[in-house]
Amino acid sequence: MTNKQKGCLTTVIVLILVSVLVVGMLAAFTSGFTNWDVSTWFGSGQTEGGNANSDNETNDMSGAVVNAPAGSGVFMSVARIAEADYAAYGVSPHAETAYTVTATVVPSTADDKSLDRSVAWSNGVSEWASGKNVTDYLTVTPVSGGAASATLACLQPFGEQITVKCTSRQNPDASATCTVDYYKRIETLDAGMSDGVNTVKLSSGGNIPFSSDMMFSLSAEYTDGTAEEYTHTAKVEFTAAFEEHAENFTDDYIGGMKIGDFFGRGYSGEYTLNYGDVSNTFFEALCYSDNGGSYTIDDDSYLVDVFYRALKSYSGNAFTFTLTSEGESTGTVKSVSYDVGVDVSDITTGVASVTLEPGSIFI
Repeated sequence: MTNKQKGCLTTVIVLILVSVLVVGMLAAFTSGFTNWDVSTWFGSGQTEGGNANSDNETNDMSGAVVNAPAGSGVFMSVARIAEADYAAYGVSPHAETAYTVTATVVPSTADDKSLDRSVAWSNGVSEWASGKNVTDYLTVTPVSGGAASATLACLQPFGEQITVKCTSRQNPDASATCTVDYYKRIETLDAGMSDGVNTVKLSSGGNIPFSSDMMFSLSAEYTDGTAEEYTHTAKVEFTAAFEEHAENFTDDYIGGMKIGDFFGRGYSGEYTLNYGDVSNTFFEALCYSDNGGSYTIDDDSYLVDVFYRALKSYSGNAFTFTLTSEGESTGTVKSVSYDVGVDVSDITTGVASVTLEPGSIFI
């Protein structure tokens, strides 16, 4: 054989090997050439989309998540099923999350490639799992008896990790496993304000107590889950209507000038609330000049009163509270906002000065 013939033969062999590799990858990604939705080819780390839904959640990676499979003699690949495709895969429309799980037997020349699958609690004696039927939470359904492909469906949140196992019928020692976690979701996210006497849950259109000392609290309720921690933040800012009112408010203490003219335009856009005592800083931090002016509201207690009087003369929603929770592992974000007014009945303002009217005094 000439060198030219050897070179041609080598090229042909390389092309054949590349073709086999490409076909194998397509088979794995498409769940045995049955799934041509490219967005689901790369496993459990992908979602169907990143747009906010009606619950104000974005990048929702919570729910059942399949961890990387491991095996010996049998290998698994996993792809998430888009909710719109549930019917095509025979998945109940009530399922929370669903995946295709495809097993590959090694070697490919094995005479019997039939497989059995099972699901079980990773720790069946844990406090949460004890007495619970795992298939009430997660099911695995082969396409047919012993088939390479199966559908994994999460029916409801669970609080103990689940193990999925795929075993060769011909050789029980050849198997693959993967674990499934449930990254808990936030069911409700609420906040409240308290002045020590009155406590009010934030709600759009409602009034919050407002006095020199307030307590702010934020609470969340979750589904069951095996993983995920959330970080909560809450911010408050003026509504556009109140900011306009405040900037145009006139007070004798500032010589009949408008607040906006006295301080200059431009109040701080938002203030991050902390847990615990909010005190005056809640209001003062929103009402300072941030355009290089020489005064800020906390320079003078009477300047604080100016803003208090502006608040007392206003009717309507004065503040927007925005509550946000973000999953540390999944990046899931849930946000809710409230436009609220203020109960000004407990707000008192001080006396700035005392003057005598000019006139004659007779003794």
